[in-house]
Amino acid sequence: MNSYDNNKRGPEDSAEEERCPFCRAEWRVILDHRKLLSRRTGREVGMKEAVADWLKCFSREWRQERIMRALQDEREEILRHKWLESEKAGYDIGKDAVIDWILKHAARWRDWWEHHTHPSHPEKRGPD
Repeated sequence: MNSYDNNKRGPEDSAEEERCPFCRAEWRVILDHRKLLSRRTGREVGMKEAVADWLKCFSREWRQERIMRALQDEREEILRHKWLESEKAGYDIGKDAVIDWILKHAARWRDWWEHHTHPSHPEKRGPD
C-alpha cells in the first residue's frame, strides 16, 4: 500500500476549499508572498493586496510549473506501478498497468500529492 492510500481529509478541509478559489498549495504560496511583500515594503500587507500582486506577477508561471511537476511525478508513479505489476505477472503488462493505476490509484494519489508536495515560489528560487 502506498502512503497516499491513507490520506484522509476532514470535513473542515472540504468546507474551507469550497470557500477559497485557490488550491491549498496556492494559498500557502500566497501567504508566503504576503510575508515577503510585508518585509520588502516595511509594512503589513493585506491579503487582498498580496493576492492581487501574486495573481498579476507570479500565478501563471507558478501554475505552469506546478502542472509540469505534477505530470512528471504522476508519470513516475505510473511507471513504478507498471514495473511492480509487470514483475508480479512475469512479463511487461504495458498499457494495462496504466489503466489499472488510473482506475485504482489516480484520485488518491493526486489528493496525496496536493497535500504533501511543497509549493515552490518563483521569488524564492535560486539562479537557473
